[in-house]
This record gives sequence, structure tokens and C-alpha cells, in this order.
Amino acid sequence: MANKNRMQTRPALLVHGGAWQIPTEMHQDSIRGCREAARIGWNILQHSGSALDAVEAAVRDLEDDPVFDAGR
Repeated sequence: MANKNRMQTRPALLVHGGAWQIPTEMHQDSIRGCREAARIGWNILQHSGSALDAVEAAVRDLEDDPVFDAGR
């Protein structure tokens, strides 16, 4: 009976490119960068990687992308 009350969870990964007003000319690059970082993190989760590894990889990708100022 206890198993019926147990909620099943699915992994989720949220990536954002910062809390600022992104200039119009940077919108598409910002979207592209966030999607790529999310793809990298999600790939780690899909291959049984840890949540920490997924987040670190996604943030590392954002830090390496000149569109964002993460890590600077």
C-alpha cells in the first residue's frame, strides 16, 4: 500500500542566461546558448549522471559562451 502513495519523479533541468534585459540583437544567441547548455546537462542526466554533474556541465558551457557573462 505504501507504494501507491509514493510519487514518481522525473528529472528536470532549468537553464537561464542571466537576470538582465537582453538586447534584441542578442535574443537568438541567448536562446541558442541556453538550449545548448540545457542539452549538455540533459545528456548527462539521460546517461545516469548525477544532478551535480549535469548542473556543472551546463554552467561550464554558459561560462564558455561569450554571449553570457557567467564566470566573469
